[in-house]
Amino acid sequence: MVPLAALVLIVTLLGADARVSLADDPCPEPNDTLERACELMADESAEGDLPTPADADRYRIDVADGQTVQVTLSVPVGVQKLRLEAEGGLNVAEVGLAPGQRQVVGERLPAGRYFIYVSGEGGDPGTNRPYTVGWRVVGSGAAVPAGSMRGSIRDLALTPGDVGEKAVQTGGRSLVTDAGRVYEAVYERENTIVARKAGPMYILNRVVVTDSADRAKVVYDAWNVFDLPDANDSRPFESLGEQTMPGFGDASRSLGACYKCDDDNPLRSYRLVARFDTVVYMLYTWGRDAGANFNIVMDLAFRFSKHLATGPSLRLDV
Repeated sequence: MVPLAALVLIVTLLGADARVSLADDPCPEPNDTLERACELMADESAEGDLPTPADADRYRIDVADGQTVQVTLSVPVGVQKLRLEAEGGLNVAEVGLAPGQRQVVGERLPAGRYFIYVSGEGGDPGTNRPYTVGWRVVGSGAAVPAGSMRGSIRDLALTPGDVGEKAVQTGGRSLVTDAGRVYEAVYERENTIVARKAGPMYILNRVVVTDSADRAKVVYDAWNVFDLPDANDSRPFESLGEQTMPGFGDASRSLGACYKCDDDNPLRSYRLVARFDTVVYMLYTWGRDAGANFNIVMDLAFRFSKHLATGPSLRLDV
């Protein structure tokens, strides 16, 4: 018979071992809520797994005033979503993921606690979705509010559902410009015949919320005349003068331009700039099949007002 003292010692040791085992898990489940989010330090990474499309993990990070934060997520399989949230649930930046590495950026954020949200999206329900996530500080400056008078600026931008099939969101950045806080979403399709039929190979959408209609008009005028710095040799853009985009609001408030708008060259770059009172949108696309791309550009433009309808009513200036 084992002495009682020995039994107590064995139970105590087993309990201690169990506690050590739990402590070894850096982010025990469930960890999908703000309250149960796990701490993640800058320049460190965490590994996790999403066993179902409905699963989600959150990590909390502390940001000093004016820091620019870059969050990187690597996934070998499956489709996932990466989002940077402010305390209270404000969506700062977001990107939808295919296998590979994606990033979101929040420039010059106000000091506070933020959250990294990782979730499974679509795909085989029986497929595990392992990932590695980390963040780092890549710059600093004067802090700018993460949201706007209309809440999340990201929620005003186009979504993967708007852009359509065979498109992958490859960029999600909350930027700071002379206009203030600007959100930028980038979507891309493969340069294949099947993908080209679904729409342009490159779609960039920028949106800014200003504090007045007069300020928005200044932004509108500026965005309507400069060549996009994002356009490079593989995505050429040249303004051929203002070309009214028919059927979208008043011509004086919705203008576009295109690159190589001729019948002999199938490559097209379209840019459209629209203003809804205090909100200004820019849509830039590059791809093939001019007629199809133009129709898709106009369809995307008509989707802007759907996102504006989620907040206080706005009208398109005429």
